[in-house]
Amino acid sequence: MMSQGYNTMIRWLVRLHRWLGIALCLLVATWFATGSVLSFVPFPSLPAAERIAAGAPIDASQLRVDPVSAALAAGGDAVLRLRLVSPDGSARYVADLADGTPVAIDAVTGRRLAMQDAAVARRVATTFTGSSVQYIDGPLLLDQWTVHDGYRAASPYYRIALDDAAGTEVYVSARTAEVAQRTVRRERAWNYAGAVVHWINLVALRQNHELWRRVVWVLAAGGIVLALAGLALGWQRFATWRRMGRGGMSPFRGWQRRHHLLGLFAGLLMLSWVGSGWLSLDDGRFFSSDRPDAATLATYHGLGVVEAARAFPLAKLQSLTNFRELEITAVGGRAVLILRGASPAENQLFQVGPGGELRSATNLETKLLSNAVATGWAPAHIRSSARIGYDDAYNLRINPLPPDAIRFILDDADSTWVQVDAASGEIIAVLDRSRRVHRWLVDGLHNFDFPWLNRAAPLWHILLLVGTTSGFLLAASGVVLGFRRLRGRRS
Repeated sequence: MMSQGYNTMIRWLVRLHRWLGIALCLLVATWFATGSVLSFVPFPSLPAAERIAAGAPIDASQLRVDPVSAALAAGGDAVLRLRLVSPDGSARYVADLADGTPVAIDAVTGRRLAMQDAAVARRVATTFTGSSVQYIDGPLLLDQWTVHDGYRAASPYYRIALDDAAGTEVYVSARTAEVAQRTVRRERAWNYAGAVVHWINLVALRQNHELWRRVVWVLAAGGIVLALAGLALGWQRFATWRRMGRGGMSPFRGWQRRHHLLGLFAGLLMLSWVGSGWLSLDDGRFFSSDRPDAATLATYHGLGVVEAARAFPLAKLQSLTNFRELEITAVGGRAVLILRGASPAENQLFQVGPGGELRSATNLETKLLSNAVATGWAPAHIRSSARIGYDDAYNLRINPLPPDAIRFILDDADSTWVQVDAASGEIIAVLDRSRRVHRWLVDGLHNFDFPWLNRAAPLWHILLLVGTTSGFLLAASGVVLGFRRLRGRRS
């Protein structure tokens, strides 16, 4: 015989589940439906390799300003990254400052460039796409396709609609004249039924990142409580029904029966998806960051941008050919020059030899990278290192590692992994034990990103659609029950 306290708890659990369902089931159903769309049409983005490939070739012989002067003009020690680009045929240095702001320096006059006008944006868009321009909007601080945090620093943007069959629109930064985003009509249409709704990606809300994060975090937390209450009640009802010796799995009829049976099979899936989505918004509360802190990064590089730039005077740069972007960086105290061409196969790496000559290489030496990592993460030591294969369990489906990635495993308490791109010296990610758990609880559960599924693309999509459809039907049946409940109360 059940105790009075147990019966009271079940009654309160029923009320909690009912009213949370009325409040949230429509939203949860929408999350599952839009997640299906998002798996086919992701949020639009412009890969760096495509941006570089579509830029104008740089005529290095026309350069008149050396990189040291450009870095000093841009901010000196505040410069964390320095590139030479030519988005419209006129070369300029782009310096990223410590506060995230990019600054453009004319490579002929050495003057800091003011905000670019619409005429420059038009030339850039024409060079980038080869199509004529229909119209230009802006400059715009934010819109639906540039509201994410990664676009903030280079705003405002000119939004330029092109005269092509795909309905292409490109976004040109008024700060640097670089193309930062590109969308086509099909992507925009499907994203309004996918990512925009799935992420509650409303511009008015998303432009305040912390407010947006808290709103979605609270809604997802409510979804977790809803799923937990539903699972507890569903299995309690099932167990009671079986204990009474009745046939079947559910004591209910009609929509309640459908909802109960769907919950028994899809409730755990709903909890997994909503819970992993909630965890993805933790912002350091549960999981560590996968980025190194500023001090560690500076130690890893060993030289500031200004010091690294001194290794590459103007005369050396003027002799270079066949590139569309140049970047100066440092690894382990050694200056590195990276040339990027129309395709990744044309990229080149240069270091300064003993006689001051430029020495070309495909990748940075593993020993140099190892020393840089050991210095940056001291007093920890490197226990082992290895190339990261395509089929590595931590190579994500959505954001795969570059082909020349190397993993350095440290002997610290968390057995930290430092993953570095040998083709550039860039630190891809830092994975301590917490971050490796994140890979499975967030990337794995929320995106169905598991190695055995990644090697079977059709199976991944089939299972994903089965899962999202089951979750949608469970939530939709809750919407029907909630509507009937409210209609009955009004009657």
